Amino acid sequence: MMFLGNIASGLISPASEAMLIDVSTEKTRAFMYAINYWANNLALMVGMIIGGWLFERHFLLLTTILVIINISSLLLTKYLITETHEQTINKKSHVGFQSVFHSYQIVLCDARFVIFTLGGILLLSVEFQRTNFIAIHLAQSFIHTKWLGISFDGVKILSLLTSINTAIIVLFTAPISRWIPNRNTKKIFVMGTMLFTLGYALQAYVNTLPLLIFSSFILSFGELMYVPTRQSKLADLMPENKRGAYLAFNGSIFQLGKVIAASMLIGAPFLVSFGIATTIMFLGLGAIILTLWALRLIPDNQNNI
Repeated sequence: MMFLGNIASGLISPASEAMLIDVSTEKTRAFMYAINYWANNLALMVGMIIGGWLFERHFLLLTTILVIINISSLLLTKYLITETHEQTINKKSHVGFQSVFHSYQIVLCDARFVIFTLGGILLLSVEFQRTNFIAIHLAQSFIHTKWLGISFDGVKILSLLTSINTAIIVLFTAPISRWIPNRNTKKIFVMGTMLFTLGYALQAYVNTLPLLIFSSFILSFGELMYVPTRQSKLADLMPENKRGAYLAFNGSIFQLGKVIAASMLIGAPFLVSFGIATTIMFLGLGAIILTLWALRLIPDNQNNI
């Protein structure tokens, strides 16, 4: 079932993102991605709350609700969403592994998109430190403390930091998304990535509650700044008739980001906290350099950042 679920997710994600790009313009794209990002995080927060309450004692009710939600989503997609992309029928087109490899070969020949994707891999390798090194670091080195009458250990503080991150994104997406348009998205992306990286670097190094909470605020606002600006530029890099292949290829950043984040655990005993924090900063710097490099390769009449 996990295998089937992952295949279905791999089909849904690039198709849904392609539909969003089809109905947005260059001016509205950053706002659209910000709202989409807000919706995803709001759903995550609500899902965590409902799942936490129902999982242990009302599991059947929880799974029934999930089935109803998925059927509702299917019906909404089928009957209320209209296809706006004009399709060209190609009688020579084939479906199979050969067609998939051919599509990926086309994407790999696009140097600017490959470089942009590499930048995304480095960014996600920073974010996935939360469930890799940072989780271990806090579990081992965080000193048990009480805050507002609640006793916190390393595991609980990680949950608190994640909740703060999600809450900030849900509450501040709207004002940030109104602030971004008509501004220099290049500077916003760089500033957001720097804050995002600095926040995770602090979490990998410090072990006191005030600094950890401060770091969660920093990375959350950085995330709000870099995600919509990067996503809007992702759309500019893709040819209209090959968006599916490009988005599917870009989807690999999640898995490769996880691999890099997990592999850093191997060197953790030698690098210790300071070394991992420094590595995280270099990953963020590399993501900025690669992304800006890719955007400089866009023809001048298409690159207006």
